[in-house]
Amino acid sequence: MIYMSSPGLSQWYLNGHCMARNTLTLTMKGSITLDIYNKVVGRFFALIKALSEEIGSGAPITWRLAGLQTGSASMSIAGEAMQPELVERITRAYASVGTALAFGEPIPYSAKVNRCALALSQVINGEITALGGCPRKNPPAFCDHVALEEP
Repeated sequence: MIYMSSPGLSQWYLNGHCMARNTLTLTMKGSITLDIYNKVVGRFFALIKALSEEIGSGAPITWRLAGLQTGSASMSIAGEAMQPELVERITRAYASVGTALAFGEPIPYSAKVNRCALALSQVINGEITALGGCPRKNPPAFCDHVALEEP
């Protein structure tokens, strides 16, 4: 997982884990109440929906809950579609959005995806101290996990 606590590459740590090609994970760290969890999950879903619309070009994609963990409040969803490569592209896009946010770079997608991603990142406010994609066991070759932390 890449963590960023303040600007600059010296603050980054990469642990080398990757997520499955059809799985997206969101991990929250901090003091997480049910209200906050609900808010974050709603914003996560809005981002995934926006990416699915933009990249999937209207193809039906079903996102199913694949895992929930307490502690760091982690949830994983797995995408299912007639064209699995669309789900893989969305998974890579999600990682790309996280990387752009963590590095303070432009998000390379539509204004709608940008709005959803920025809204999700704005929950880091004291109670939520970090957001990130959580590594999965037995991952495939590609990797791009990012976590945003409070400075």
